[in-house]
Amino acid sequence: MKLGIGTYTYMWSIGFAGAAPDAPMRAMGLLEKARELGVRVVQFGPNLPLYELPAGELDEVLAACREWGLELEVGMRGVETARLLRLLEFTAGCGARLLRTVPELEGGRFPSRGELVGV
Repeated sequence: MKLGIGTYTYMWSIGFAGAAPDAPMRAMGLLEKARELGVRVVQFGPNLPLYELPAGELDEVLAACREWGLELEVGMRGVETARLLRLLEFTAGCGARLLRTVPELEGGRFPSRGELVGV
């Protein structure tokens, strides 16, 4: 087992819909916390999506992960096939080993078991 942290570990520091701190933690701040705590895995979820970072910031995050020996994981919301495929490609391109998703449909509705199997 590997210990890690994620954006939801610091959700109040990063912010989310309806709760935005005055000075939200950024991606490098999360990596610095991981390094400080001595954990090896960092998951970026939908409240600080790795795939939406500006190119320069993403490059900085990926370089720090390589230098500090941190493993990346990517998190998203949704089950739309085209989006899943795009983010799988992004995840692999970043060297991340995991893409986690919360099965959510348009409008924030969670699919039934039958809908989820049909996706």
